[in-house]
Amino acid sequence: MKALVFQYNAIVVDKPKPPIPYNHVLVKVYAVALSALENAVYGGLLWVEPGRILGAEGYGRVEYLGVDADTSFSGRLVASLPKTERGIPGVDYDGFAAEYTAQPSSGIGLLPREVDDIVAATLASSTSIALYVAEKSRGKNILIIGSGYTGILTAYFSKQAVNIVLVGNPSKKLKGIVRGFTNVLYNYNKLSDIKGEWDIVFLSSLDARARMYVREIGRASTVIVHPWLELLSTSIRGLTRVEVAGWTRTGEAYYAGKQLPVELRDGLIKVIDNLEAALPVTAPRVVVKLVKE
Repeated sequence: MKALVFQYNAIVVDKPKPPIPYNHVLVKVYAVALSALENAVYGGLLWVEPGRILGAEGYGRVEYLGVDADTSFSGRLVASLPKTERGIPGVDYDGFAAEYTAQPSSGIGLLPREVDDIVAATLASSTSIALYVAEKSRGKNILIIGSGYTGILTAYFSKQAVNIVLVGNPSKKLKGIVRGFTNVLYNYNKLSDIKGEWDIVFLSSLDARARMYVREIGRASTVIVHPWLELLSTSIRGLTRVEVAGWTRTGEAYYAGKQLPVELRDGLIKVIDNLEAALPVTAPRVVVKLVKE
């Protein structure tokens, strides 16, 4: 099978199908999504074990169950979840950037039995994070730090928040779109100037300035962090009012992703069908189609 692996750079190689460990399932991967996380690996900012198959996000169909794997997944379409007891897929263990992947039962979520939107299915776990944080923001002031796919979607879904402020460096095309559903948009270099108390601060960025800001904010704020950052960022540990965003409602998130405005989807997502051309990522998400449903 073809797989995108880290080998002191990112290359596509031929590998055998993976074995299926205890409590794992074998997934035939239909599409994988790459993001700033894979860019960090590609650029040498995040170290992973050489030979690691990349791809923290993806979707496909379960073909085989390992010993004691959850039988509810048998033959079903599933989406990745952002982290498990093993860590982050594509970082701590092999991910979805391959024609087949063996994943722990705790690392996948069910999709509808029929899927007609590859992009919404591939990005269901990130969309579910955005939905979770948006629900927490109802009737509150929310500061979102990070202008990637999850951060911008959180702002978009937070229609019932009192005040929505987004910090990041989105593309010129995205800036115009984002200003339609946020109160204020700041660049990272203005982050230290943002004052006041926030009901919720959602941290969805690896930027060091963002993590330092979070350490300095008032105790009245509840800090919600992206599940990846719980494992990747040491600077948020020890904060008293921190919770990790939920991420398990993949079926609901699939339908929410399908309903995004075309202009927003086009600004956030690039779709290709060639693993060799996937990195470096040139959009908040690059979805690589591996097979057609």
